[in-house]
Amino acid sequence: NRIGYKIFDSVDFDVSYGYTTSFQYLELEEQGKLLHDEEALSANLSLRVACGRLSYAELGQEPGKKTKIIGVSGTLSALQQPERQILEAYGLTSCSLMPSVYGAANFTEEHFVVVSDADHHVTIAREIGKKLER
Repeated sequence: NRIGYKIFDSVDFDVSYGYTTSFQYLELEEQGKLLHDEEALSANLSLRVACGRLSYAELGQEPGKKTKIIGVSGTLSALQQPERQILEAYGLTSCSLMPSVYGAANFTEEHFVVVSDADHHVTIAREIGKKLER
């Protein structure tokens, strides 16, 4: 009474291919091949609404026209004048900054060490040991 899809060497009844699976249920019901059809249909037919999906790259775009170049970068706010001039040379004259969907960065700058190839692995192990002791 359920549609299953072959996945590798078994049949998986929890897999759904969106509206394709929904229409397969309707087709089986129409052909009279679906047992307990009302129960099966109510359990497997639904309107799938995609929420929270937003492509920043498509904001402000007109279909068929490339009027804006939009990208994602966390470094635009840190650009200096020479770097801005390079962007302007490519026709990028303005930008908009949006807050990150991931929240504030919690990056902490750590020190670095220059060691010989022979001491590389030992130094890594020592640094890991220091972190674990904290």
